[in-house]
Amino acid sequence: MRVLFVVNRASGTGRAERLAGEFVSACEGVGVVAAVCDARDERPEGMERKKFLQKHDCVAVVGGDGSLHHLLEAVRGAGSGTGVENAGDVEGMGVPVYHIPAGTENLFAREFGMTREPEVFVRALERGRLRTIDLGRLGGNEREKERRNAERKRGERDFALMVSFGPDAGVIHRLDKVRSRAVGHVAYLRPVLEEVLKPRVAHVRVRVDGQEVVGGTCGERGMLVVANSRQYARRLDPARKADMTDRLLDVVFLPGQTTAKMVCWAARCAMGEHLENEEAVWVRGREIEVVACGQTPWQCDGEAGGWLEEGEGMKIRVEPGAVRVLEP
Repeated sequence: MRVLFVVNRASGTGRAERLAGEFVSACEGVGVVAAVCDARDERPEGMERKKFLQKHDCVAVVGGDGSLHHLLEAVRGAGSGTGVENAGDVEGMGVPVYHIPAGTENLFAREFGMTREPEVFVRALERGRLRTIDLGRLGGNEREKERRNAERKRGERDFALMVSFGPDAGVIHRLDKVRSRAVGHVAYLRPVLEEVLKPRVAHVRVRVDGQEVVGGTCGERGMLVVANSRQYARRLDPARKADMTDRLLDVVFLPGQTTAKMVCWAARCAMGEHLENEEAVWVRGREIEVVACGQTPWQCDGEAGGWLEEGEGMKIRVEPGAVRVLEP
């Protein structure tokens, strides 16, 4: 068996590199062939990243959710499968992934109960139990496609967790402007305070499978989350009933445009009571279209995305059974 550890050395202020060493030693101790590559290396060993990763039986990402996010295109398969399998049962499904949590929130690892314990990973390899999950596919708007054309032949990207519009995206954009190294929860304090003082709420119209669920003619203001996973920062979990294997995306819209209203929604999320509130919008669907009625920031899997300008639209769809996950 060949395992590749993809390490974001900037994660966890050096913790990721130390963890990778411990996991490599544990693998070699049971006869597993282990290799390491840098998460920033676009052409490991001179090969296209996807081809290089697919040479291995498992890819273990040592870093945060952003590190995993940037590898989705390389590890995904053609899709169409869901459920639980044994290793080797599915052809053409892409290389199985495992997330070794070394970032700030580590939501993907939390979803599957993955830990920093090498022994747990080794047992998972021996058992070879895989779960096939969905991804979300973010189409991007025309401006975004043009801007990213040099680095992406398509103006699209996958996401494992969620894409969101509004104050949480505003926080991530503020942090991204000043981030120069690995960050922890403390680094979010200033961006959160700035967002509280001047919230960047989403101003959008939303259609789900062709049905308008938010907006009308002038749109509505608030926070919008399109989620593949129930996990969210600080366990607020706005889409707490999302399922990564149900072939659907959960769409949650929490209306409001003031700091007080957004804080109120955060409190309801913390108590798990927001979806039952009559003001909240919660639907599930396969294809979502978001149209901005005013400048709106967005983020994807905790990574700063961009801005939707007034009149710009973004299409989001589910990609069923696109990735296999090695279960701990």
